[in-house]
Amino acid sequence: MTTSPVPAYQAFYPPIAVLGLTLSGVRLYNNVDNDEYTITYYSIWELVGTPRGASIGLISLIILGSFVAISAYMYLRPPTSPVLPIIASTLAALAALMLTFKAGASNLVPATLSDGGRMMFVLTWASCVFTAVHAAHILFAKRRYWPEAPVSN
Repeated sequence: MTTSPVPAYQAFYPPIAVLGLTLSGVRLYNNVDNDEYTITYYSIWELVGTPRGASIGLISLIILGSFVAISAYMYLRPPTSPVLPIIASTLAALAALMLTFKAGASNLVPATLSDGGRMMFVLTWASCVFTAVHAAHILFAKRRYWPEAPVSN
């Protein structure tokens, strides 16, 4: 059994996963209430129960669940190849892009991120960068310390 060339990253995955799960329960956008109309936004979990937002909510929960599962696995068994961090980085990038382009928000008025939405926005982009750096570090550490070892599992 080989050990991870970069075990220090392993300690950061549980807090990222727990914070992501916690922030999934808060409303991502501020409600809009003016004279013409009222737009109410929901958390990811509540969005699944609405007819208009069920698909976006379900996709968001699948991305979140996959990221949390991969983070838990990388905590329990630090990766020896960059494959899992690359997958986690891709999932975090998808979530970050969904927040950047405000998927599930109304087109009537520009949606503004709530405080929880801003925290989720920062968390997704930070997770994307963190996991990409972890993957690059594993890749370069393998080439430096184990030049004869294959790059993938």
